[in-house]
Amino acid sequence: MNQLNLYKESLLMVLVCLSISCKTNNKPEVDRQVLPSKPKIDYSKYLKRAELEVYVLHAEKLNLKVLNSKPFDTLKFDKIIAYDFEGSEEPNPSVIGKNNKFTSVILKQKYLNEKQAQFLLKCITNNSTYGGSFAACFNPHLGFLFFDNNKVVYTVDVCLGCNYLISTSDIPAMSSKIINKGTENEYPAFGFSKSGKKKIRKLCKELDFYYGNENRE
Repeated sequence: MNQLNLYKESLLMVLVCLSISCKTNNKPEVDRQVLPSKPKIDYSKYLKRAELEVYVLHAEKLNLKVLNSKPFDTLKFDKIIAYDFEGSEEPNPSVIGKNNKFTSVILKQKYLNEKQAQFLLKCITNNSTYGGSFAACFNPHLGFLFFDNNKVVYTVDVCLGCNYLISTSDIPAMSSKIINKGTENEYPAFGFSKSGKKKIRKLCKELDFYYGNENRE
C-alpha cells in the first residue's frame, strides 16, 4: 500500500514538472526595451498669464491718424502689442487661443508706439508685401494683438518659415497678386515678398524678437 502511494506521488511530481516545463517553453519572450520618455516642456521660461494680462492694462495707448487701408479703416482699437512666442500647428497655432486666452509659450511682449504701429499697418496692408511662395505648414513665432478697452479685437500671427500670416479677417492686399490668373487653377500668392519679409524682420530687430535674426525662420 505504501509502495502504491509512493508510486502515485512520484507520478504526480513528474506530471507537475512536465506541466511547468511546457508552460515555460511556450511562454513568449518579453521585450524589455524601455521606450524613451517624452521631453518635458520647461514652462518656467515663458511669461505667466497674469503677467501678460497686467501688461495689457499698462500698455501705451495709440492715437493714430485716420487709416484708409482695409480692414483697419473700420476696426476700432487703441493698443497693439507684439508677442514673441514658440508657436506650432498644434497645440499653439496662434498667440491667442480659445476664449481669448494667451497661449502658454510666449517669451516676450512689447507694445508698439505710434511710429511702430504705423509701420506695421502700412506693411501688412501694402500690396508689395505679398506675392511670394508659401508652405502648407504654419509654425508662427510672431503675433500682434489689437486691443480696444483692453479686450482683443483683432489678431495677426506671422510665420516667416512658412512665409505668410493668418489674421482674424481677410487683409485684401494678400490677394492682390494672383498665380495662374484667368484659369481654373488660379490662387492668390499671399506669401511674403522679399521686401515684405525684410520689413517684418526690421520691426522684429527693433523689438529684439526671434525674427530679428536674419538666420531664423
